[in-house]
Amino acid sequence: MAQLSFHNNHNRSRELQDIVVQLFIKSQALIFGEFQTKSGRNTPYFINTSRLYYGDHWSALMDLFTEKIFQEYGPKIEGVFGPSYKGIPLAVSFAERWYHKTQKRIPFAFSRKEPKDHGEKGATVGSLQDVSGSAILLCDDVLTSGLSLGESILFLRKQNVSLIGAMVTVDRQEQYIYDHGQDPQKKVSANTGIFQEFGCRVPSLVSVTDIIKYLEATSEPNLRLHIHKIQDYQRKYGVPDKTN
Repeated sequence: MAQLSFHNNHNRSRELQDIVVQLFIKSQALIFGEFQTKSGRNTPYFINTSRLYYGDHWSALMDLFTEKIFQEYGPKIEGVFGPSYKGIPLAVSFAERWYHKTQKRIPFAFSRKEPKDHGEKGATVGSLQDVSGSAILLCDDVLTSGLSLGESILFLRKQNVSLIGAMVTVDRQEQYIYDHGQDPQKKVSANTGIFQEFGCRVPSLVSVTDIIKYLEATSEPNLRLHIHKIQDYQRKYGVPDKTN
């Protein structure tokens, strides 16, 4: 993977999206079949970022992830938080990448599934207390219904942490599940719902629209055969609007 140069233009964004989809397919982080999301939706495709947990694949992903974050937020980030479990390696790797690319030393932290009552007590691990009230970036793997991300934002608010925003690898562009008192009849994307409810932007490396475009452009029939199933799913659960 080439050294990051932090370009910010449309052509570079399109290039990044194609590279990410290629990487997900090569590593089998993007798989097709019959799966169920956390919100109970039956889906014909699944994003499993743990398939990228090899040195070469992860290094490539984190170069792209870091470049996208710089495009979206610039050098303002003062710390990074990753919810357990798949947000943890993203946060840890990003803090290391950020130091080498910007020479800015930022702390990272992540949540425990269950609070610890001995030793290093509490619901978090890491240096979150060092950046309390500062511009923290929330990193997670996939945005689907917004349930998990909303939970993470509420968790951080209880820690008196101020978010600069969030970043995910993939936005599935699905309907937001209003779990925090909003109108369930108001159909918006999870991306837009999170912004409206929490004021938190959620840029992504790629969206399901980008994945569909890549599949439509490929000449590989074993990939193209999944297009219609994904499109059918999006017609049922998808909302393509984004607030980025």
